[in-house]
Amino acid sequence: MYYTNNITITMDDNLTATKALEVLKSRLEKGFEVDENYRRNPSVRMLNDLYVDGNDIQVPEDSGYYVPEEPEVFIELLKAIATELKEENLWAFISNVCDCSESQIEATYENGTLKTKTTYYPSGYTEFIWCEECGGNVVALEECDPEQTYFCPDCGEELSIEKIREYLPEITTAEFTI
Repeated sequence: MYYTNNITITMDDNLTATKALEVLKSRLEKGFEVDENYRRNPSVRMLNDLYVDGNDIQVPEDSGYYVPEEPEVFIELLKAIATELKEENLWAFISNVCDCSESQIEATYENGTLKTKTTYYPSGYTEFIWCEECGGNVVALEECDPEQTYFCPDCGEELSIEKIREYLPEITTAEFTI
């Protein structure tokens, strides 16, 4: 299985980003229970790959640590920064992509609260839901109502409710008072 993680955590300045990097490394040293599911320890690999570029903490392009179904690892890392530094104006965007699914995490920390929004695409991100019969675009994902019946404009095939649900994103929001 091929998967990548793109991580950008933005702090107010380079000094704060450097402190946050040390917090991340300290938390990664402890590892996570899901690390046992991998042949090569993702916490150790990420610990060695993280770097600061200006005000941002990042990883090299096309790095893969955790699959999209494990956003809790990244949320725990963000909670560690917020708890340890209590710095306002933390912003994060984390993208997790694999062969068959995708997730994105957006986070902010301000006024003592870490807010996260996780969007999980069980069949990967797509702009349109396609016809299984001819491959034509049936409906834009943003406009899709799973309670409505859709027909392919090209061949007239009815799109199954199961097909629609395969592509609908699962969105989870959370707030953590730090």
